[in-house]
Amino acid sequence: MNLYSTDRSIAAKFFLLGCFFCILAISCGKKSPTDSDSNQWSAVNSGLENLFVRFLAVHPSNSDIIFSGTWGGLYKSTDGAQTWTRLDSGWTYSQISAIAFDALHPETMYVGTYGSGVFKSEDGGESWEGKKVGLVDPTIYSIATDPTHSDTLFIGCDGGINRSYNGADTLFYIFYYNRASLAVHPQNSQIVYAGGKFDNFYKSEDGGDSWSVGNNGINLNGPSARIQWVLINPIDPNILYVGSNVMGVYKSTNAAGLWTNVVKGFGGTRDVRVIGMSPSNTDCLYAATNNGVYRSTDAGQNWAQWNEGLTEVDVKALAVAPFTPHVVYAGTWGEGVFKRSSQ
Repeated sequence: MNLYSTDRSIAAKFFLLGCFFCILAISCGKKSPTDSDSNQWSAVNSGLENLFVRFLAVHPSNSDIIFSGTWGGLYKSTDGAQTWTRLDSGWTYSQISAIAFDALHPETMYVGTYGSGVFKSEDGGESWEGKKVGLVDPTIYSIATDPTHSDTLFIGCDGGINRSYNGADTLFYIFYYNRASLAVHPQNSQIVYAGGKFDNFYKSEDGGDSWSVGNNGINLNGPSARIQWVLINPIDPNILYVGSNVMGVYKSTNAAGLWTNVVKGFGGTRDVRVIGMSPSNTDCLYAATNNGVYRSTDAGQNWAQWNEGLTEVDVKALAVAPFTPHVVYAGTWGEGVFKRSSQ
């Protein structure tokens, strides 16, 4: 892997913060998890022709630019979700499952689909090119970019994990692990985490060349069980959270050495699709579930619903504006995108 200059390393650190916000962090304030904010969620769907939203991502250096991946195409907003424009006319398959930005050049971005592989844009989403050479399977579950090496990315497919060192021009099959949710360590990009089907959770310490099991304490029970999201605390990367579809949230404080199930307050809700963290308070967490949005202000020890104004509780996606971290977006299954301020 090529080394990069100091100025690119500095740029990468700024990107990392933006990318981290993009995967869903907001500030909690000082309220307890049982307190309700005076504001509520409001729908922001003007121009959004498909209301089944699977993924949301905010541009890491421009909070007004948001991408919405729906089950009927990719949409872009340049005004903080007030209006949306469809981008992917002509794509052979338009069910969007993942969105990621290049680590050092965020105008370059990648989109994963269900059934037609990966697409790449180098102009902020205005034009796209399919990237399929070496792709193990066209059904994509996650894309994770290396925060310090431009053009390096990992792709979780239905048939395993791919890696590329050249911006997805060539993809190499590196590990057989189906439907992997991926995350790259924010300070040491040789460390990569993968959660997927069954109880397994894997860790690589050599950039994906080899993998070891790190699932001590995870008990998902059943052939349909899956880890759906992996979140790394950017301040203390030894702290990890994963969201599962049957047992809610697990937490590790020792880099996947041991996991604890942290679900107090979820009630019967156990299908956690996304977990996000506040950029100003890493004890503040958000979870997108099949029963709305849940919030914790104590690092996952306690959770409470945060659904005021949300008219559809089947939430598949969350995103936050990186420079206005009190604004959060939720993507629902059937009623589009909602926006809310936590202040």
